[in-house]
Amino acid sequence: MNMYVRLAEYKDSEALSLLNNMFNEVNITSEEIKQNLINNNELIVVGVIDEKIVSFGCAQIYKSFCYNYLHGEITEMYVNEESRGRGSASMMIELLEKELKNQGVKSIKLLTGKYNHIAQKTYLSCGYISKDEAMFYKKINT
Repeated sequence: MNMYVRLAEYKDSEALSLLNNMFNEVNITSEEIKQNLINNNELIVVGVIDEKIVSFGCAQIYKSFCYNYLHGEITEMYVNEESRGRGSASMMIELLEKELKNQGVKSIKLLTGKYNHIAQKTYLSCGYISKDEAMFYKKINT
């Protein structure tokens, strides 16, 4: 088994579209993903096993006037079901952290489901600390 992670490329848009549909049940076309890869400042990494993209992770950088340094947020992390448990998520986190650090980020946060214990275990093993905070969400109707 040959497994590695790398930054997403333009040619990955079809595979990313399929994985995102599995993960978020949102149909983002490969053309939309190509445009995001060109025009967006979001970091996207992919996990590859035997030359097939099986996972992706995303991170964003933001600056608040409240702090004098950049923050990062890992916003998405998905590994297809048959590829889980092989270390792809940890490898993607490591690459995202490296890329965020290279861009000047000093802290990284991420959110996961309250009952997603497998993901929580992964994040803890990567050195993240669980904080007792509440997340609130509201969808804005347009």
